[in-house]
Amino acid sequence: MTATPFDREMAERWHLYKPPARPSAGDVAIYESFMAEPARTLLLGSTPEIRSLARRYRHRLTAVDVNEQVYHALAELVTHPGGEKASFVCRDWLQMDLGEEFDLVIGDGSINMLPPQTHETFLERLAAHMRPGQVLLLRAYVMDEPRIQTAEAVFERARELREDLYTATKIHLSLLWLDRETGEMSNALFWTKLQELHGQGVTTAEEHRSLGTIFAHDSLSVYFLSRPRFEAQTAPYFSLQDILYAGDYESHELKPIFCLRRK
Repeated sequence: MTATPFDREMAERWHLYKPPARPSAGDVAIYESFMAEPARTLLLGSTPEIRSLARRYRHRLTAVDVNEQVYHALAELVTHPGGEKASFVCRDWLQMDLGEEFDLVIGDGSINMLPPQTHETFLERLAAHMRPGQVLLLRAYVMDEPRIQTAEAVFERARELREDLYTATKIHLSLLWLDRETGEMSNALFWTKLQELHGQGVTTAEEHRSLGTIFAHDSLSVYFLSRPRFEAQTAPYFSLQDILYAGDYESHELKPIFCLRRK
């Protein structure tokens, strides 16, 4: 994978992150509705919430991640004792060839970790591990025009909502600051912008400290999807069955779960 990796240091700080980076309770409920029966499931990455559901419902889970240290570090956040033991494969998703097919494939934000020019290869690799009719669930940031027009207004809205500050601001600020050609939002740039806002008096000391616990230590880049491009890239392999929304935080519609079925 050519994007900045999700490394062990970030994994060890993952308990500090909230939705939309991590699945919300509403997202988990959607995943659970697809996982209530045992199945052979492929997980793209090391998402603790998916691993917990796989344990609960006794899925034969195979997790594929480019960094084994991340997988083990995130085990601290996996809940529900017992269940089937997951298998881990240390592999680049773009070069994945596991020699088996799966009933269900899940990627929670995985496609956003990859630059858009690699998405076609990524989707082809997923399709190669699925039989016709099987389901692919991809939760993904989607690029859109800014819903709130200034950073100042984003923080004003966040104070009204009384949501977690990260949850209330992450997507709205990203839509103001991301690269419109590539969809890239660098968290290093995000932190630079937050520092500028604090210097201008837009954020309080407590707000700056709260966001700094995440962004001051995070150099990851994510790539927001262009919806038309994504639909064109999926079309050779998948039919779009549904777009599912968590419904439990304000900007949830900008990180939906795409439900696709293998053609």
